[in-house]
Amino acid sequence: MRWRLVREEIFPQLVSFLAPIEWGCVTFTAKLIRDGAPALPSRRAARICACVSTEKEHSDVHAAVLQSNYGFYFPVFDGTDLKLDQCLADDLRRTLRLSAAGVYSVMGRKRDARAFEELLGKRPSHEIEYFLMVQERKGSYDASRLPDRLSIRQAEIEDTESLFPLQREYEIEEVLLPGDRFDSSTSRHHLRMNLIEQMVFVAELDGEPVAKAGTNARGFAFDQIGGVFTRSDLRRRGIGAVLMTRLMNAIAKEGRSCCLFVKQHNAAAIAMYTRLGYLIRDEFRITYY
Repeated sequence: MRWRLVREEIFPQLVSFLAPIEWGCVTFTAKLIRDGAPALPSRRAARICACVSTEKEHSDVHAAVLQSNYGFYFPVFDGTDLKLDQCLADDLRRTLRLSAAGVYSVMGRKRDARAFEELLGKRPSHEIEYFLMVQERKGSYDASRLPDRLSIRQAEIEDTESLFPLQREYEIEEVLLPGDRFDSSTSRHHLRMNLIEQMVFVAELDGEPVAKAGTNARGFAFDQIGGVFTRSDLRRRGIGAVLMTRLMNAIAKEGRSCCLFVKQHNAAAIAMYTRLGYLIRDEFRITYY
């Protein structure tokens, strides 16, 4: 086996490798969608390196790494243990021109992310552990505690400004790393792009946004849900669950499946997702350098 940059001739094999385990790598597969169909991303957006067989005329893909131009890496090492094969690890470093100085973040299933971090030979500055959860059955929610005058709808780009205070509270509480400062312009831009490219639902009380939930990556057959957030004074009243249910129903109508990752210490969120039919399938990890 050897590592090589993915071109059109082995792209179908890459898709075949990722599709059965897409529930664990939707952030990766979402980069391989263009105009609703699988396609290689532009070189300006990302590079993909694959570990392929060299014995057959048609090479099979055994592992892959997505490398963005912003220093983001997503490894999928199923079937390839880089820790046991130093020659293969050195080959990957050369193919990606890998340098710890150029890495901002590593994301993936825990065993894959940890294996890639070992290649870097540098400890990350921040490590966050998650559970990777997949919807395995139809769930339920209790609507009896919902506030009166609550309405739920799909958000549109025109909602950017009204949703921004909620987005700001979510990022400060859930996303911002220790020592980082909240950037309003970057946050607005990301919110605006999500409203254009993703499926986002908002819960409003008397016309004011109080909760949100949406997709943050849409792959071949799976949608990854993220940004689930309820205003702090309205939690534990079932708003998040009914909002999630509306989002999940919309995803299901498109014939797609749902997955998400949640911080391992967030017992309330894990309990809600479990009631909604999600089960923990694996561990997930994001590190920052």
